[in-house]
Amino acid sequence: MIKYNLINCLDYAAIRKQIFHDSHPGRTLCIGEMVKLAIRDEKIVEHLWFEVTRIERFDQYTGHCRTYPVSLTNMFYDQHIHFRLTDVEEILFDERNN
Repeated sequence: MIKYNLINCLDYAAIRKQIFHDSHPGRTLCIGEMVKLAIRDEKIVEHLWFEVTRIERFDQYTGHCRTYPVSLTNMFYDQHIHFRLTDVEEILFDERNN
């Protein structure tokens, strides 16, 4: 199993002494939407796009990587991960679902 770490946006903002502006309050995700997540290994952080492929339960999702990682060795295209809405940096909205 390949190991990866997600960076929670709230925690990341606190570490950098920044204010996290929730750009999607009360929002839920739909299957097929694209979200940007920050993935980290021991030294590198890379921001990758994932397609939401499954809704596990409230605020828990599965997605597949739709970006080819440049620097990370612990992440690859089409790898699936589990994440929460607080891990999402950006949402590429699908107008058909809104």
